Amino acid sequence: MRNLRCFLGLFLLSSVLLFPLDASSQSIRWFAFTPHVIRYDRSDPVFFEAKVSGAPTSVAFEYNGTDVAMWDDGSHGDRIALDSVYTITFQVSQVISKLTAADVYRPFIGYCKLYGGTTVVLQLNVFAEIWTESVPLVDVQQLDSAAQAAANLVNIVGQVSADNFDARPWSRRFYQFFNDDYDFLNIILMPSSPKNRYHFTVNNSVRGVGPPPRSEIDASGQYGSAGKLVGVSVFPIPGYFDGAEVGYQHELSHQWINFLSGTPFQSGIPHWPLSDVASGVIGLSIPGSNVGGQFPYRLVPEGNNYRLIFETDVPSFNDLELYLMGLLPADSVKPHFVFDNQNQTPQAGGLLLGPVTNISIDSLVSRIGKRVPAFDSSKKQFRIATIIISGSPLSAAEMSFYDFFAKRAGLKTTVPFSSGLLRGIAKPFYVSTGGRGELDPSLGARIVSVSERNSERPTLSALYQNYPNPFNPSTSIRFRILQRSHVTLTVYEVLGRELAKLVSGELDAGEYDVRWNPIALSSGVYFYRIQAGRFVDTKKLLLLR
Repeated sequence: MRNLRCFLGLFLLSSVLLFPLDASSQSIRWFAFTPHVIRYDRSDPVFFEAKVSGAPTSVAFEYNGTDVAMWDDGSHGDRIALDSVYTITFQVSQVISKLTAADVYRPFIGYCKLYGGTTVVLQLNVFAEIWTESVPLVDVQQLDSAAQAAANLVNIVGQVSADNFDARPWSRRFYQFFNDDYDFLNIILMPSSPKNRYHFTVNNSVRGVGPPPRSEIDASGQYGSAGKLVGVSVFPIPGYFDGAEVGYQHELSHQWINFLSGTPFQSGIPHWPLSDVASGVIGLSIPGSNVGGQFPYRLVPEGNNYRLIFETDVPSFNDLELYLMGLLPADSVKPHFVFDNQNQTPQAGGLLLGPVTNISIDSLVSRIGKRVPAFDSSKKQFRIATIIISGSPLSAAEMSFYDFFAKRAGLKTTVPFSSGLLRGIAKPFYVSTGGRGELDPSLGARIVSVSERNSERPTLSALYQNYPNPFNPSTSIRFRILQRSHVTLTVYEVLGRELAKLVSGELDAGEYDVRWNPIALSSGVYFYRIQAGRFVDTKKLLLLR
């Protein structure tokens, strides 16, 4: 289950998200607006936060060409002093004023900059996500206290990190509510982490798209599926998730492409090498990495060399990609070629020097075998579900916003798109495959109750994270006990002094929700502790006045 890490925003490097401008150990671990999606009719201020590592001299936000200080002092909108999370406050009008029709609700706002002395050592392009009335509000169904769903989106509440993210527990959580009907899962992580989106294979029975172990993978049971689920795509930056956009198609197609070791295409794995197929959706492998970028050129022969003619059109799947995906018969694949010298830098108007190695589909099949199932019996309609994991439940506007972008995967016409600094016309999967393949991103009416999917009783008592957190003026604390017990639920200050005993007495087995409204306490970090028989757990909460 190899993760194929991609960065499809590399169209002439115009959408690069994070610029390290100096050799430095400083980095941005995560970043987010609060709220994640900003309503255009909101009147309250909004906040942008960035968690940094290292020791920058200062952190600033460049807005309209002017640096404005970001703060980590417990004031100026900052939640907690000296926690390495820097904050800046915006009036909504400052964010909304940046929105244009071409942004597709995701305008560029400015730069988050880390300074070492007077030198900018790291710079992050910052984009907001804005809900307007053009995005229909959708119906949201509560699945349980920590999960909700719209027509094309599931929101699961939990704390995650893009570092060493494990999709398995979240996938299994999804299958508590939904039937095993999906070929693919998308998982979006909140808050944003400046990492590349990627795809990995969970289950593969297709032969002839690469040597073993491509035909020997089935880990679907670890993800809660009984063999239906074949792949998972992970999006560490919610703002780069769009079901219609080429990066989305790119990640999905990594289920089949490129695993062609032992062929002239081997040097590009997991993308394409310098070749006439690099202009497809899978794109070009950047030397020395698993990262891929678009190759927006048409190759025009000049003797033994090829002139690079820049193409502005968003790529579609080429014939070789369609064949590997099972969407085109072998006899419809034309001969292709790979440049022998892979150490050349492509640039518009320039030359790529020959010689090249030609390869026909017959030659390729002789090395990797025929595709099984072949075109006549291969799967051409796929179901895909989208999960977004957030630290607290998404609002109605946020659910509607991401549902809108998830739904676009099933469109059959081109639509405008915005991805980072890129703007243009997107080709959803159906269009990009020339009408040969279809995606269905809808969850439909396939939601089932937990009792229907999960006939076993919970095996553990549990103390859940309070919600909301941070909170003001009150918060709810939920816990579960498996048998009648004497239960105490107590709140403490950071030095261990008891502040409130919320529960003290005998309780029957079940789930309980306790509301706490600390009228006399000031802003700060507090802890709550449960003891129920032998079960003991403690969690942290944050009060903001």
